[in-house]
Amino acid sequence: MKKIKYLHILWMDDLKFYKNLVEMINKEKIYFNKEEHYFITPFKRVYENLKEYKNVCLVEEKNMLNRYGEKASFIFLHPLSLKKRQVIRIPNKIAKKIIWRTWGHDIRPLDIKNDNIFVANIKRILNKMYVNKVHKFKAIGIADDVDRVNVENVFGNDIPTCILGYGYDIMRYPKLEKIANEKIKENTSVRVLVGHNSAKADRHFEIFEYLKKYKKENITVVLPLAYGDAENAEKIKEEALNIFGKNKVEFWEDFVTYEEYARRIHGIDIAIIDNIYSNGLGNWALLTFFKKKIYINKKGNIAQSCKRNNVKIDYTENIQGESFEQFSKYYFDPKLKMYEEISAQKVCEIWKHTLDQLKTNGQIKLLEEK
Repeated sequence: MKKIKYLHILWMDDLKFYKNLVEMINKEKIYFNKEEHYFITPFKRVYENLKEYKNVCLVEEKNMLNRYGEKASFIFLHPLSLKKRQVIRIPNKIAKKIIWRTWGHDIRPLDIKNDNIFVANIKRILNKMYVNKVHKFKAIGIADDVDRVNVENVFGNDIPTCILGYGYDIMRYPKLEKIANEKIKENTSVRVLVGHNSAKADRHFEIFEYLKKYKKENITVVLPLAYGDAENAEKIKEEALNIFGKNKVEFWEDFVTYEEYARRIHGIDIAIIDNIYSNGLGNWALLTFFKKKIYINKKGNIAQSCKRNNVKIDYTENIQGESFEQFSKYYFDPKLKMYEEISAQKVCEIWKHTLDQLKTNGQIKLLEEK
């Protein structure tokens, strides 16, 4: 096997990010040398969608990180799909090459609240070993400052982080700008988006409790349920219909193009994103791009990021004390633009900055985005 400059491991059976990443590296010759990049994945579906590119390979072996990592100068993990005990066993000579591009869900704090003392202590020991191993990584790649909060809450603020976007699509930003200028179809109801999928992390039932006092108002509760937890989706639908009635609920259960989804987001008035940890940041970027009024969990990562960046935003728990007039009154802090979707050119520039740093001195320092 020949030497590899940048090894990318595509470690999820998911297509929403990989196409843009591989296309960017292969097509943007001004920014990247495609010969320096090699992409491997253990998933046939991912490979079948990317095999037109000659630097993409299907690798069906358990020890691919160590085997291929031996030949690589730097290793990008998209994301880290290993259990903590497996991370602990990564050889240090491999760990020091790794840039872990987190997807949010792969970084979570230690949870021991339901464990007995013995199990809790074992978990603490393993967690410390895990954290120590991650500190040997070169850096953690993030989507925005919300991810950075997520990283710091688990690993501290002494591990380098760098913005590494998946938003490469030369037509995406122009399309979003065009959609932003489209006139929204006349609709007198206040359209309220709850969550971004059907996962329990979006806390739909807690939000329904806050919103049910408005059920007699002119309101439409919009629920994206196309992916996530299928069983939970049915429970969400049943509860929403029970509380608000079929004329005041709208379900998004179909998979649509990014452009169509953006148009739907443009058509809502208020979004309630009550998750605690970093996830659904693509949705978050769209909401901020279209300048929607947003309610967030006061204890969540998004709130922590907003607070330290002096961004004013509404908290979900405040809904309890708000009249419908207060709830439906528009507000958007312009500083929220720091989280919005960026252009393909900017995505390329940020990636190139990181790669140039690695080439120059093997280290990563933050390039402030936007």
